[in-house]
Parts: sequence; structure tokens; C-alpha cells
Amino acid sequence: MSELQLLPGPRLVRKTWVYDDALGTGEYVSSDVTNRAHEFLFCEVAVDPDVTLSDVFGLVLDEPVMQAVFRQEFVAELCEEVRKGPVTKEEEHWQKLEYLELYQVWTRNSATAEFGEVNRFHLHGVGVVQEEDICEHEYLTHKKGERTKWAISLAPVRELLHLPVRVNFEVKVCEDDLDAKLYAESIQTGTNRAITLGSFIRETLWELSWHGSPKDSADVMQGLKEQVAELDNGTMKTIPHEDVLERLRFVSTKVVYAQFFLGSDAIDESKVYRALRDLENEEPAQDGLKRMLDGKLQVRQEFAHLSGRELRKVVREAKRPKSKHAEG
Repeated sequence: MSELQLLPGPRLVRKTWVYDDALGTGEYVSSDVTNRAHEFLFCEVAVDPDVTLSDVFGLVLDEPVMQAVFRQEFVAELCEEVRKGPVTKEEEHWQKLEYLELYQVWTRNSATAEFGEVNRFHLHGVGVVQEEDICEHEYLTHKKGERTKWAISLAPVRELLHLPVRVNFEVKVCEDDLDAKLYAESIQTGTNRAITLGSFIRETLWELSWHGSPKDSADVMQGLKEQVAELDNGTMKTIPHEDVLERLRFVSTKVVYAQFFLGSDAIDESKVYRALRDLENEEPAQDGLKRMLDGKLQVRQEFAHLSGRELRKVVREAKRPKSKHAEG
């Protein structure tokens, strides 16, 4: 049991074991330490499911120590907005949030068995249960009976103050090897119930300040709306993907594929890419590509011994941008 509990209010309660030598018995005694929250930032905390975002700010508003600790998360600017009070956003029922959720995604490189990002929490919004299928631009984006997970980094903080902030203890471990077949996908799950008070506050503020101050976030949102409007009315100037890569001095896909394969010029590049991604990590790349592309693509002899993971790696490295110094 955590000795520290965060309750709505906010109210931070510490439970300590008090033993009476004379009676030979002991009991847990609760004390309110809300005004000393900065002393317990490194202590694990149990968060009541009804604690709201407003409660989180209640721990840092007008608290000089907390303001200093979380300065990098634009806490002063966020608090300035919070002091103005909550506002209600007009939106469709299917767009509504029910609560905010701190969730965990760790990373692990299966080739080296090395963990990357661990013990970090991320914040998103969890929507209401969808009452019907919702399609946007002819695509099913919100499925009946499910909850939509919403990014909230651009949401005005005042619109979120009433929402509970809950902790999801499930851990998703994702592949961190760029050249693994399941890169960025979940390869393991587990449970981690440990979160400190400092992490709870910091990770919440960190997501809300992803783009900087509230003004910075509003400017980013306005810029995105203008870009969408330009796309809708056909006035936006677009640049082909390959042109962007060329400007960044990446080697063209066509040139790279010709370096490693025979017959690549007769096959659509997207098909070659998908076949490369679908190779099992340890299977011989030559055999896998022959199977998936009906023998139309051959790995050049000097690379024919490579596994799927190994071939993806050398192809990826061959695409890296060339510096002017290297070309000279």
C-alpha cells in the first residue's frame, strides 16, 4: 500500500505506521500534507480516480517551489490560463472526452535486448463509448462500442480542467530496433503500478506544454487550420515525397534498390518496400523475397547471405543523406 494518496480537492494524505510500545499495538495514521507536497515528489502515490486536472493544478498554483521544479513544463504560463477558470467546449457527443489517462509505453531493442524509454508516462484523452460508427472522409474512424483515444497537446487547458486524470498500469513494450519486422509495434505487455507524485504532475504538464506555452499551442493550432483550409480549397503548394528526400540529400529509392537487387526496376517500389518489411527477422532474405514476389526480384550475390533484419539494415543505411564533404 502506498503511504501517499492524492484525493480530490486536492488533498494529499500521508499514511504512517504509529506503534504504541505500551499497548503493544500499532495503526496507520493519516495526515494532510497538501501544503508540503513538494517534500513528497519522489514518493510513490496512489491517485484517486476522481482527481481532476483542476486538482493537479491545485498542487502547483501559487506554490513557489513547485513553480520552480516544473518551470521547464511552462507551469507559470499554464497556471495563468487556469486562473481564468474552466470553459465548456461545444462539440458533438462522439467528440467528447470522459477522462484523461496517463499510460505507459516502453521500448526494447530485440536485437540487443536493451530497453530504451522506460518508466515514462504519456497523457491522452479517452472519449465516451461511441454509440454508432463514425466515418470521416469515407473512412471508419470511430467504431461503435469503443472509446477513441484523443491527442490533447493542442487542446486549451481550460477546456480540460473538469476531467479526471487516471493512471493506466498496463505497460506496452514496443520494438525499438529500426530494422526489426515489428518495429514500433507491441512485442510484450506487463504491469507497472509505481508512479511518483512528481512523475504524475510532470507527465501531465509535459503533454499540455508539448508545443510550448498556451499561446504557442494556439498559434500551432491556427497554423494547422490554415493549412487544412488551403488543402480544401486547392491553394496549397505541395511537394512530391521524392523531391523532399532529394532536397534532404537522401539517396533515391530507385538507386538504392538497384544496388542490392536484380530486377527492381521492373517492380513497383512500394511492393519491394512492403516485401522487405514483411521479411521475418531471421529468415534468409533471398528466400523470403522470392516467395513474396514470385521470383521476380533477386538479391545480388554479395548480399544473398543476409537475413531479413540484416538486409533491412544495410538498405536503410544506404539511403542515408550524403554530405557535401563525402561527395567531394
